[in-house]
Amino acid sequence: MTKAVDKSLSRRWMLAWIFFILVLIGEMFVYTWCRVQWTHASYNLEHARRAWRQMAQTEQRLQTELASLRMPQRIEAEAANRFGMGRATPKQIVRLP
Repeated sequence: MTKAVDKSLSRRWMLAWIFFILVLIGEMFVYTWCRVQWTHASYNLEHARRAWRQMAQTEQRLQTELASLRMPQRIEAEAANRFGMGRATPKQIVRLP
């Protein structure tokens, strides 16, 4: 009977160790998966930051270009060069009531 009890105990210990090892392996897989996801998220975040910086630079460049295009001197010169327009003479000005 002692051999049967010893066999039963050793089998339980072996099953407990197998279960413990499987839990450890499962934890390693979960940890590895979490690290891979974190790394993937970090790459995505850095890509988004790079795109945001590039868009901010483009916006700044476009704001500067818009300001230069809105300058009255540039509009007057463009009207004279492209369309042959000049400043209106007092006779050409019509005042509305």
